[in-house]
Amino acid sequence: MKRLIWYVVVTILMLPGYQGITEACLGARPLSMGGAFVAVADDIHSCYWNPAGMGNLQGTELTYMQTLNNKALLNYQNWTAGGIKIGSGGIGVSQIKAINPYFDIYDAATGTYQYTYYTNDDWMTLSIGGWGTGVFENTAMGVNIRRYSQSLEKRDDFKLWENGKDTREGMGYEAEVNGYDIGVLHKLSDKVNLGLLIQDVNEPRYDFNKDIYVCDRGHAFEVSPGAECPVCLKKYDRSVKIEPYHLHRRHARNFRPGIAWMPDENTTIAVDIYYFNVKDVYDNEMQSEVRIGIEKWLTEKFSVRAGCYGKSMHTIGFGLKSKPEEGSTAPNMLYQIDYGLLESDGGGTHLLSATVKF
Repeated sequence: MKRLIWYVVVTILMLPGYQGITEACLGARPLSMGGAFVAVADDIHSCYWNPAGMGNLQGTELTYMQTLNNKALLNYQNWTAGGIKIGSGGIGVSQIKAINPYFDIYDAATGTYQYTYYTNDDWMTLSIGGWGTGVFENTAMGVNIRRYSQSLEKRDDFKLWENGKDTREGMGYEAEVNGYDIGVLHKLSDKVNLGLLIQDVNEPRYDFNKDIYVCDRGHAFEVSPGAECPVCLKKYDRSVKIEPYHLHRRHARNFRPGIAWMPDENTTIAVDIYYFNVKDVYDNEMQSEVRIGIEKWLTEKFSVRAGCYGKSMHTIGFGLKSKPEEGSTAPNMLYQIDYGLLESDGGGTHLLSATVKF
């Protein structure tokens, strides 16, 4: 186990150049496979990627993921999950810690940048899923029941850190709402799986008890600057209308179909479609994209992974397993460490996960 830890640390230290800002996801293993995991869903990561895969757990599984860099700007900070197999099904709970940028706030009189609104997110999820019987023995279904909790914060993004701490400060506005996911997994053959995850079926919306003023270009003000946006007048020399805006966010219904091909017991190739013709959660634009990934176990203890995370981002990573030798007095547990790098335009984000199975 010590050798595995040192190998991970040394490998990460060899990648100092990848320190730019990109968006990440949950779990170093799924991320390093390009975020194509809906039809794979064969371990505790099913809690997020497809609850139908909870029946694939190997007994009890626990995992913890930590984002190693870009934490001041990145969405997902860390993720904790645990699950247990029950018959042909499984049940699990997980917690996500995340921050998400919301609006850049400008001075109403001068049009200069003041600070940025963020939502500090804490999501708790109950995941239940399993395989059917009889004519449905090759089909699994699952559901996620999620409690979204958000608080509104602000920060000057030109002063991200102060005395080693993130400078975000609370504003006293909080909101909670429930969201529901549905997952399906089908064994088309011994080597091909089909998967479908429908995230946020109910399109949950949470509201903060606060109103601001926003122009058509997205410049926001805490007090009304009048009929025209001062930022647009200064930057673009054009008049842009200002409208009152009630602070809220909505999680759009997200259809994520996927397919996984296992040509042999050590290889997995997967393809997912993210936001299949559905607007993204921030209502900005269509964000449908293809994600492709591959995992290859070179030995019983070491795997390599790579993928394409949409059009412009790429992923690489590896996994390391360790299990006590026969006759050992150590607990009979499987330990796994996974590392993932999400790279885009020379910058990137590092994720590290530790998993225990027993």
